[in-house]
Amino acid sequence: MLTELLTDLIGLSALFWPAEAVTLTLLTNFDLGEAANPGNNTIAMQADAIQRYFDEGPGLTAEHTRSVSIAPDLALELRWPKWTPEALKLGIRSVMSVPLISASPAGSLNLYGLSPRMQQQFDIDRLHVLAELMGGILAAQRNVENLQRAIETRTVIGQAQGILIERHGVTAQAAFQLLRRHSQHQNTKLNALATRLVTEGRLPDLDTEM
Repeated sequence: MLTELLTDLIGLSALFWPAEAVTLTLLTNFDLGEAANPGNNTIAMQADAIQRYFDEGPGLTAEHTRSVSIAPDLALELRWPKWTPEALKLGIRSVMSVPLISASPAGSLNLYGLSPRMQQQFDIDRLHVLAELMGGILAAQRNVENLQRAIETRTVIGQAQGILIERHGVTAQAAFQLLRRHSQHQNTKLNALATRLVTEGRLPDLDTEM
């Protein structure tokens, strides 16, 4: 549901500032699925990829400066000497990138135009509002994923405790302490250790401690 809402907002942004292509990019490898590039626009995907390759471009500038990055006509643009010529080859002539202020990780909303295009302050303000909503959605999605991982971790640890309780007749607390002590000795995360016990049924080194 969050991804669908994000996709709708990205599509809406193109109405505020007429753009032939819109993308949503993040500084880290956070999977946005189809929401990142509605319609699978090849030009937009290539423009974003070139930014990452050269480590420069309007989206990265917006992300790092936390301010809107605007280029009404790329033929006159000097800020991104490596990215701009490649963008022009793709047919891109104008771009506006708006930072996702409240997103974690940081990112930007990128609107690409195939002709020179001026921006009105009213349009920029509306896109700022959309970017804030998108940032909030991304933050909520990340929180949901973190909660799901936490639940999965507690579940597998509980299953591992159950195996030790049944096998060795110890209490739940004693089983947990044994798992934690063994994970420290083996320099292995508790969740990974519990997963191995649940999937393989035994941990030879652990059995010797009983």
